[in-house]
Parts: sequence; C-alpha cells; structure tokens
Amino acid sequence: MNDLLIYSNAGLWIVQLFIVFCLFIIFRQFGTVYLRDKESVSRDGIPIGKKIPNFEAKSMITDKVMNKENFLGKPTIIGFISTRCKPCKELIPDWNKAYDKYNGQINFVLIGIGEEENLKKFANEKNVKGELLIDAHYIVDQFYARVTHLLVS
Repeated sequence: MNDLLIYSNAGLWIVQLFIVFCLFIIFRQFGTVYLRDKESVSRDGIPIGKKIPNFEAKSMITDKVMNKENFLGKPTIIGFISTRCKPCKELIPDWNKAYDKYNGQINFVLIGIGEEENLKKFANEKNVKGELLIDAHYIVDQFYARVTHLLVS
C-alpha cells in the first residue's frame, strides 16, 4: 500500500510539473511573462507625450528613406504590423476608415515587419492607406513595441 502511495505521489508531481511548464509556455507566448531586462516589465511602447527616437526606414509608397523629421508638424499615429499577424490584418479596415476621415489632420504611419515582397503583397491585398515603412526590427526595439509573428492565419 505504501508503494502505491509513493508512486501515485511521484506521478502527481510529474503531472503538476508538466502543467506548470505548459502554463509558462502559454504565458510566455502571449507576452505576459518577460525574461529580459527591466524595460520589459514596464508597459509596452513609449509613454504618451514622450518624444519618439530617431529612425530611418524605406517607404513602400515612395521608395524614399523616411525618418521622424518627415512627420513633424502634425500628430502622427504609428502602428506596427506583421504580414503573418491575424489581428494586424483585422486592423487594416479600421485604419483605412480613420485615414479617410483624418488624413489632412494626422499622419498615418504603419511600420511593417517582414520581407519586403510579403509587405508589398499585404499592402496591395488590404489596400493599406497612409505611409508604410519597412523595418529590420531596430525600430520595433527603439519603440519598445511587440509585434506578433506567430499568429498565422
């Protein structure tokens, strides 16, 4: 009888450790658990009202290299997208409606993560409005933004 209790107790511990491991993987996937530096514990993104860092990125619309100086003079909405991100795809219709309504008053800038060919295809399929810049991940890091690449649709 004692052997049965020992084996069942050991089995329960193994199951419990497996469950904890699975929960850790799930929380890590959704970005709830951070394992990097102290900045990752703070809220994502640059705080409202703080100046954005300098950046340069190629425009898919004009093929020019753009930087933050190109958007001075009026408020700017900057969004980060990935071509494999389902929520990003769902964002575009609302983004385009806002662009149509506020185009003269606000700069609309999307920073795309991924290969240039995929971004061009994405922009054409979704009829993305506003400026679309290509990022090689350094802008995302400068802005403390998280873009999900694993939500494949």
